[in-house]
Amino acid sequence: MNWTGVVSPPTTSALWRAGGAAALVATVVNTALWGVGRAAGVDYRIVQPDGTLLTVDLAQVVSQTIVAILAGTLLLWPMTHLRAGVLVWLILAIVVGLGSLFLPISRAQGASTALILAPMHLVALAAVLLLPGRVAFLAAYRAGAAQSAD
Repeated sequence: MNWTGVVSPPTTSALWRAGGAAALVATVVNTALWGVGRAAGVDYRIVQPDGTLLTVDLAQVVSQTIVAILAGTLLLWPMTHLRAGVLVWLILAIVVGLGSLFLPISRAQGASTALILAPMHLVALAAVLLLPGRVAFLAAYRAGAAQSAD
């Protein structure tokens, strides 16, 4: 599979399987991190732009992890059809993912909240950044299985 050109972009189903798996794994890890923080007494309060306090609950962690990874997956699909598209996608994913660290660091009410929420952003970023490799692995696996069936 050569993603530097338009030779053979991944199938849509392979991309969504990889994105779904990445979302599942990152959600499990972030749920565990949230639980560890809760057990350690982290209050998960963040200051909203209007000054009100919001407590980040488990439903928000799960939904935002899934949405972030599926958005990355959705944006990856058209980029696989462009010359150097995956490279551009990787750069944008890194910039957006690292930029998202600003939110828990700047808006956390306490240091413990920032120390738990920031790694959750990094987990989602890692899951997104591993998508191209996972898709390529699935495609290579499928091609190998097809060749051995012949």
